[in-house]
Amino acid sequence: MISYDQNQIDAIAKQLLKERLIVSAKITVVNEAMLIKGQISKKEQYLLLAKTKALLFPVINKRLNETFPVNLPEIFSTPIVDMDWHQADKLVKRITKL
Repeated sequence: MISYDQNQIDAIAKQLLKERLIVSAKITVVNEAMLIKGQISKKEQYLLLAKTKALLFPVINKRLNETFPVNLPEIFSTPIVDMDWHQADKLVKRITKL
C-alpha cells in the first residue's frame, strides 16, 4: 500500500497485524516522481509492504474500504512466486484462517 499520510499507514499496519490478516509490516519512505505541466514533481509517500496469503487480499481490501471510505491508500498485490518452503510453512501458521 502507498499513502501520503504516515499516520494512515501506521494505523493500517496495526489494524491488519492485530486482526492477523498479515504476519509482518515493513514501512518505508519512498519518493514519487511525476511529470506535471512539463515539470518533474517529487512527493514523499509511505510504502507498507505486508506478507499475507493471496486468499486474504479480498478481505484486506474490503476492510480498508470500510475503514477508509475517503482517502483510501493505493492498494496492490505483488505475488511471491517462489519462497523457501520452511519459511512458507511458518507464514501460513501465523496468519488467520479463512
